[in-house]
Amino acid sequence: MTPSVKIDRIKELSQLRLLLTQEETGLKEYVYPKLGIGDVWWIPDQFTGFGEKQRHPWVIVRGYSERRANVVACPRTTGIGNSRHGIVTPAGVLPELDQVGLILLKHRRSFVAKEFRGFGYVGRLPEKWAQRIIDFYGSLAGSKRSNE
Repeated sequence: MTPSVKIDRIKELSQLRLLLTQEETGLKEYVYPKLGIGDVWWIPDQFTGFGEKQRHPWVIVRGYSERRANVVACPRTTGIGNSRHGIVTPAGVLPELDQVGLILLKHRRSFVAKEFRGFGYVGRLPEKWAQRIIDFYGSLAGSKRSNE
């Protein structure tokens, strides 16, 4: 196992490379596997510009891939308005989501995958909810084709 190197102790380029390698390894091991469709993260509103609370849960709708640096996520809000804009999930769908909420699937935002190291992971939605996300976007794609 390689010893950890703190940034203030770096004296050589090789030490800097070691630090960067450790960070990428940590991202690959702990963050990227939790960036799949249906994974839920707490992201600060000040970072997203969504809402006026401290944070909201955001649901990954296009997951991480080594071929692209960004993932796409949508906010989940307890302010349930028009459900045509997303899907309603029940209270308790994940332990920290204790109220009924609407995943605003028409309100997508792109995030750099590395940014998630600073956010709080909530968990992965049960498979049936991840499938509903996929189905929602599939139905939008189908309706666009039928309008052409």
